[in-house]
Amino acid sequence: ISMLNELFALMDAAAARFRIVKIKCIGDCFMSLKAPLLKAGGKSRSDLKNVARCGLDMLRFLFHSFELVQTVMLPFDDVAAEEDPENPLPRDLELRAGMNAGPCASGVVGFDKFLYDVFGDTVNTAARFESSGKPSCVHTSKEVITLLDDFKDCLDFLPDGERVVSLKGIGEVETVLISNVRPPKGDNSTDQGTAITFAEIHSSISTNHSTVGRS
Repeated sequence: ISMLNELFALMDAAAARFRIVKIKCIGDCFMSLKAPLLKAGGKSRSDLKNVARCGLDMLRFLFHSFELVQTVMLPFDDVAAEEDPENPLPRDLELRAGMNAGPCASGVVGFDKFLYDVFGDTVNTAARFESSGKPSCVHTSKEVITLLDDFKDCLDFLPDGERVVSLKGIGEVETVLISNVRPPKGDNSTDQGTAITFAEIHSSISTNHSTVGRS
């Protein structure tokens, strides 16, 4: 618990930096999203650029999280100590991440122990991408990469990362594994004007493209 608390506290701070909205933690999973501010119903060139920028910021957040996990103090590993008493260091901690983009619904369900949540195929597919991905990579679809076309020069892909995966309840999807992301040239900050804050999300998330990250 203390290890997860340390990691998620670091990820909370990183999420704030990139204006990523944390939805919830599910065990050792950190679920978040970024919703763009669309002015023309998602159809204008400006809207598409905002969607792409939100996707890029989500990727930068996820890869920053891959770096943060290396700083987390892991608990003493009894198994490692048994195998090698002279070097009882814990095994490396790594994250997998899945990312998807598209419409989703949101809200609070129930009356007891309720929490704000997001729902829909976009969210479910991001979860499938995460579970079928590889450590220290972001697993996503070619369709999402098309949305990120304005920033394709910022992305590196795993050489053998292109594949067709069969996702439960979804079917076969063409996917890629992103191995690295860089900020756009001359830009080391996030464009806060393209994102909606948590207070604005509830009224807009059902109709906007949202980028969902799960790690």
